[in-house]
Amino acid sequence: MRTDVTKQSEVEALIETAVERWDRLDVVVANAGAAGAGVTPFVDDTEENLRSILEINVIGTWHTMRAAIPRLAKGGSIINVSSVVGLRGFSGFSSYSASKFAVEGLTRSLAHELAPTGIRVNTLAPGPIETDMARQVTGGDVDVIGSMTAMARVGQPEEIASAAVYLASDGSSYLTGQHIVIDGGMLA
Repeated sequence: MRTDVTKQSEVEALIETAVERWDRLDVVVANAGAAGAGVTPFVDDTEENLRSILEINVIGTWHTMRAAIPRLAKGGSIINVSSVVGLRGFSGFSSYSASKFAVEGLTRSLAHELAPTGIRVNTLAPGPIETDMARQVTGGDVDVIGSMTAMARVGQPEEIASAAVYLASDGSSYLTGQHIVIDGGMLA
């Protein structure tokens, strides 16, 4: 179901559809993301670009958690997708970085707040992954960012999905307020 995460009503409709279809909600993944104008030095960035990125990356994550929390089962899992750029600054990514740092902060705060309810809140912090957004940011040459990792390659979406499955599972029942970095050793 296509959803504009900047609109609370659409996110609520998505969550409601999931509950109607499966009679419950155990896991929610906030994965919508935008890099805006891509690599942009701070002095060349615009408020419009910043607001656009924040609307999707921060407000969208907030909307997703806000809609899901009342419906999540005890022991449920919220998985927010952040980025290594939300753990360490990178030149030319100040607006994107600020948005992902905010996702990390939301995650940690909600982990404390929701722990008594049994709902876990964690982030996945991918490094360079072969996605449309990575192709857009690199002008189609994702290997450029892959070369920045210790493994000298770009990760695949399936490698992020495997970590999400772990965070959704009972195997991570004692894990909350954390980020799992999947970056090919970029931050090592």
